[in-house]
Amino acid sequence: MKKQLLTALLALTPFFVVTKPSNAELLVHLKQEKSELLDNLEDIKKEGVSPFVLNLLDEFYNASQFLQQYVSHGVNDEFELICNMATWEDILYSPIGKKPMAITGTDIKELSQLFESIYTKLHQNYCYVNPNGELVNVTAEDMFEGLCLDCFNYDGIIMTQELLKKIDAKIAELEVQV
Repeated sequence: MKKQLLTALLALTPFFVVTKPSNAELLVHLKQEKSELLDNLEDIKKEGVSPFVLNLLDEFYNASQFLQQYVSHGVNDEFELICNMATWEDILYSPIGKKPMAITGTDIKELSQLFESIYTKLHQNYCYVNPNGELVNVTAEDMFEGLCLDCFNYDGIIMTQELLKKIDAKIAELEVQV
């Protein structure tokens, strides 16, 4: 009876074989995903992200070990999924891979303080060069809350730039092998 039940169960259970893509298949996939990510990055920049903001984000990212860990955590998850043939769209519009690192209130406070010091330095220079510029009356708090942390999300500027670096490195590695 147990043997018949096991046989029936096995007969009704679908078997899915997950195969690892060949290097050539992965290379093609990575190049397609790179193209899509570059398009996404251009769309973000076209939406009005100024050179000031890009510079601010870069300095903030480079000065914060926490942000580097946060981005690395997300990028590693996304990169692994892409190397397993998921598309950027799969990642962006589904819950797969979205296991963000926890950000505590203390983290936010420390990030805000660091951001404010960097913003103040860059903003003073911006106001000197652009006395009638659109960012003259924007405070560090407004910029931090309204823009900054969004740039570190899964579809944000910094995350996308870092993911592209990993994809470029893997493409270079695969091109030597193929």
